[in-house]
Amino acid sequence: MNQLDKVKLSTLATTVFVSSFFFLQISIGGDPLIRIPLYQAELMLNLGLAALAFHMQSPSVAQTRRLVGILGTIAVTQLGYFLMVNVYPIAGSLTEYVIAAVRVYGYIVSVTVYACLFYDEDLLLKTFYQLGRLCLGVGLAALLVYKMTGLPFLLDLSYGNIRPQAFFTEPSAAAPAVASVGLVAWKKSDWMGLALAVAFATTSNSATVLLVFILSIFGVYLVRRGPWAVWGGVLGTFGSMFAFIGLGGLDWLKTASYFGRTINRLARGIEFIITLSQQGYNPRFAGAINVYQQLQEKGLLWIGYGLNSASPYFRHVYTGTGTDVQDYSLFVTTFFSFGVMGVLVLVLFVHRAIVIMYRKESGLVYVFIPFFLASMINSAQGFVMYKFVILGIVVYGVGRRLSYDCEVRSANFLS
Repeated sequence: MNQLDKVKLSTLATTVFVSSFFFLQISIGGDPLIRIPLYQAELMLNLGLAALAFHMQSPSVAQTRRLVGILGTIAVTQLGYFLMVNVYPIAGSLTEYVIAAVRVYGYIVSVTVYACLFYDEDLLLKTFYQLGRLCLGVGLAALLVYKMTGLPFLLDLSYGNIRPQAFFTEPSAAAPAVASVGLVAWKKSDWMGLALAVAFATTSNSATVLLVFILSIFGVYLVRRGPWAVWGGVLGTFGSMFAFIGLGGLDWLKTASYFGRTINRLARGIEFIITLSQQGYNPRFAGAINVYQQLQEKGLLWIGYGLNSASPYFRHVYTGTGTDVQDYSLFVTTFFSFGVMGVLVLVLFVHRAIVIMYRKESGLVYVFIPFFLASMINSAQGFVMYKFVILGIVVYGVGRRLSYDCEVRSANFLS
């Protein structure tokens, strides 16, 4: 494969990879008029491009080892869960769990194929930033059109507010994109891009968007000073939060009307966590509690139920209640799928990815940190959002050879 063919394949694969996050549906009047099946198209296109890449030139030993190692480990692990089906109780049929696992496994295959065969950091950052600016601009333009004409196009009408949504499934799904675009714009001194990010964040009336934006700024600052500074920052943040609450700050936020509905919702969410669901409102944390209770009752706290098992499990457990989703974040999804052991492995890989990004001064940190933070507290768009965390782990967190040999040219775009 000559260099030109390699660039063309990487460009196409990167465009597909990034586009599936930004363009999922078109909403008119608050309801999705069109759902764009990029989730499935991405899987098929990436596998097709991989087959073409293998046909034109065999991947390196490091690339092949990485593909086989990651995908083989997940497949063998999941097979073990299927073999234990007679040992632990499940809700529903085994077929449902097989289908659920295969569906997500296929997506992990797609992300891993992209990371090992087509990943180009400079190209990824450039494509992400351009599409991100476009999407945020379209969302803000839709809000302006509504103010002028009353046409609710690409907007969210829930919570009594008119909020820009663009092509996302909901405003909170834009949280990592807003933070990433803002951080890259600041790095590039692109004040128009920064203005778009700030404007979208402030008009979204989403506590998730504001929280991820603020924490991402803090997180990237710490990563640039070393991985242990990150964990120190995490402990410092929690310590400051508890001190703030202890001094009555939470009650002040709830009564300070000038902070608006967004901050009030954030305060109620924190109150729900602090009081262990006795006061406040936080459906995501309530879901995490339900997941913990189910695993504890079944004696599967350490190993979980298997890949993507929450999808069929809670659909049966909550039949007739109007809800079935309880794993509202990548953290909780991992917890229900693989228990405490799975969460520890996730933390280990994320830590290692941050260490290598720090050592290589990788520009991917401007995307990885916002998506990691968003995926820890939100599930909007599911694995279409989680995949950027998986990408960072595959490239920088797993093994050694690929993370050190892959070409990092992010300085070209970020300069």
